[in-house]
Amino acid sequence: MSKFHYTFNLAALFGIILSCITHALSPSSAYTSAVLRVVYDGTLFHGWSDANDGSIAILPNNGEARLNKRSRSRRNRLRPSVKMGEVRSVQGTLRFALSKLYGNVDVHNVIIEGCSRTDAGVSARHMIALIYCLKEVDKENKNVAALSIKGKRIPHPSSPRDEEFKPLPFDSDLQKMVYALNKMLPPDVMIADASTMPTDSSDETHERPFHPSLDTISKTYSYTFSVGIAHDPLQCRNDWHIQSNNSFNMKRAQDCASRLCGTHDFINFRGAFRGSERGKIQDTTCTIHNISICEEGIDTPIPSYSRYKISVEGNRFLYKMVRFLVGIIVQYGTDEKKSWQDLSTALSSDTFEEYSKDTDERNDQPKAKARLCAPANGLILDDVTFDNKWRFHWTFQ
Repeated sequence: MSKFHYTFNLAALFGIILSCITHALSPSSAYTSAVLRVVYDGTLFHGWSDANDGSIAILPNNGEARLNKRSRSRRNRLRPSVKMGEVRSVQGTLRFALSKLYGNVDVHNVIIEGCSRTDAGVSARHMIALIYCLKEVDKENKNVAALSIKGKRIPHPSSPRDEEFKPLPFDSDLQKMVYALNKMLPPDVMIADASTMPTDSSDETHERPFHPSLDTISKTYSYTFSVGIAHDPLQCRNDWHIQSNNSFNMKRAQDCASRLCGTHDFINFRGAFRGSERGKIQDTTCTIHNISICEEGIDTPIPSYSRYKISVEGNRFLYKMVRFLVGIIVQYGTDEKKSWQDLSTALSSDTFEEYSKDTDERNDQPKAKARLCAPANGLILDDVTFDNKWRFHWTFQ
């Protein structure tokens, strides 16, 4: 054997060994969790959580639907639609699409943890969601406690490369994963960006890994509403119209907003618990950092029509709290006779009263409490802030 052939065979053997080593090590070096920035129009969704309907919401025909099946209808693919009787959730829609990207795994293996749980009809520009996939469902819950973090009941990755979970699709190429997801998702939900699971950049050892809801330090919601003698049909899906002959008193509304800012017990600005949650003990103290109100200029043929936007930033929010805050601001802006004592009483009370103490003379039943809750369609989750110690690696920024 010539020296050339010997060298060539040795190089080929070395290449094979190196390839085998690389293949063997690739699972441990692959990323197994990522963070998505999700944008969606909540009009046709039954909220963020798939627990709203008790099951994975978007599994027609017992989960046997094929996403690549070509429809014979000529409907616009960029126009969202829902079949009669179909109930969708944003989380369920994402889980179904991700289960396909992970290789047709069971949808219950795909875990999506969002930074918030928006209600039905609420939209989001900045929903942060952590995604990962279990290798197999532990029906006996033997490893759940070991892999979970305090306060949560499901396994959670300890690092971006935790080997207890399946590697991300496309060999952890987030750009390809985002592209494929957006091709599969309906037009009213989109992935705007993606990052590997953030790590703690501080010198101090963090007690637990990143979690999108536990590590949120502030959220910003915006709400759009209009005031006038008639509504604008072109805006009715995205704002709340208050039919009134009176103009909106911006000064009174801003005065109300300033009184709501600060740390208060917002128990009277919370929606009543339902079903099994009745009687639940909850911390109802929240801090509102800022509330701003501005008039939005809009070209409309509707006479005496004005459109406004309220932005609310706080450290945390109770169930329907933002909608109750918007409701009381609108009440003070449209009703000149409403007493400031009502607001002071609501903020100073530490007990929740679902009904008024007065009784209705018609049926001798308690009157419903006079709290105005704005409808969901005008509400948008605008921004979410995390501590600076969490280092994100966004793909498109």
